[in-house]
Amino acid sequence: MSSESEAIFISIRVYVIQVLITICQLATVLAQRQQQQQYFENGQGLPRKSQPADNQRPLSQDRYTTPVPIIRFDKEQAADGSYKTRYMQCLQVR
Repeated sequence: MSSESEAIFISIRVYVIQVLITICQLATVLAQRQQQQQYFENGQGLPRKSQPADNQRPLSQDRYTTPVPIIRFDKEQAADGSYKTRYMQCLQVR
């Protein structure tokens, strides 16, 4: 083969490889879109309202703990990744 025909052969191979890569990318995008469409058509894309289990039901008022508001929160992180936290609570006595 002459060098000119080799160059043409190589450029054709490069073109075919580029076309195959483009086809693979297109097939991947189409498969992802189809999967997303099926996901939403099946109602899986919507948040579900699940019923809490018996052991997760809200406690009755006599066993309810009132949350304590945090009025200040400080966090310091050192260069080594360790950190310290400080917070101040607002305690209301009734």
